[in-house]
Amino acid sequence: MKTCIHLCTVMALACFPVVLIPARANAQQASGYGYAFAGPAAVSNIGIRSVAVNAGGGGELWLGGGISFGGELGLLNFPAVERRSACCVDYASSANGLLLSANAFRHFGNGAKWRPFITGGLSVVSGGEAIGLFNAGGGVERWISPHTGLRFEVRDQFGLAANPSVLLGLRVGLVLR
Repeated sequence: MKTCIHLCTVMALACFPVVLIPARANAQQASGYGYAFAGPAAVSNIGIRSVAVNAGGGGELWLGGGISFGGELGLLNFPAVERRSACCVDYASSANGLLLSANAFRHFGNGAKWRPFITGGLSVVSGGEAIGLFNAGGGVERWISPHTGLRFEVRDQFGLAANPSVLLGLRVGLVLR
């Protein structure tokens, strides 16, 4: 329950700045928009953890031609986990971390209700020690009105080391422009 309250708080705080973004008369000509998201993530090579919950928000500024740049801030919640083997028991208590990303986006289908996109950039996970990662993903936005849409995305945060840390997340969210 406590984790749910934290995630809902992050979602509410992420949506607040989005409401402050001014909309132009023609929504397709907006210079930017914001989004809030939440979803599960598969985890590997970050201790003994195998799952996390990610929630947060971000924004994009349009450059034109379907290209935009943006950033986001999210909260990662790692639940407590216990792993038993023949010789021993490993335990990790629940933990939280921040996920900060800077990305470039390419959107397809200007003006369509369904707008697929791809994205890539750099991420930092904080909490304990900071981990620098690359990220790549893609998804689709479904615009249900000129100013409101739903966002479905798969995002992978990964390192390039021999045994990289990985956060593979499924995100569902709200987009406002």
